[in-house]
Amino acid sequence: MFGSSLFKSVVLAAVVSAFVPAVAMADDSNHQARHAEHAKQKGEKAQFPMTSAAFKEKAEARLTKVRTRMVERLDKRGATAEQKKVALAKFDEGAAKVRAAVEVATKDGTVTKEEAKTVHKIAREARGKDGKGKKGTPA
Repeated sequence: MFGSSLFKSVVLAAVVSAFVPAVAMADDSNHQARHAEHAKQKGEKAQFPMTSAAFKEKAEARLTKVRTRMVERLDKRGATAEQKKVALAKFDEGAAKVRAAVEVATKDGTVTKEEAKTVHKIAREARGKDGKGKKGTPA
């Protein structure tokens, strides 16, 4: 009796171990396709050094996207006109600092990774991030 159930368990384990790698390999190609699609939706990773025109375009697109999402969220939460005005004024103040940093970084025609990091740091400071994950406190 015991030998029969042991034999069945061993056979079952052998069958399962034969099919699991085949299923994993078949799923891997689908995983790679999904990963490629996700990367495509997310956008290409920036390659440095980058031309100043491309960097300005990316920075401006990002600022536009953030402003649009901010307006949508304010509308969704039912913010008053005065609250929207204050929030957008604060955003525009920070965006002006970022644009100034972009101008400095693109002055020589190319943007290095270090210059981009400087712009990123200024953008984080303008958002109120102090590097510790806290919002609303200036750095």
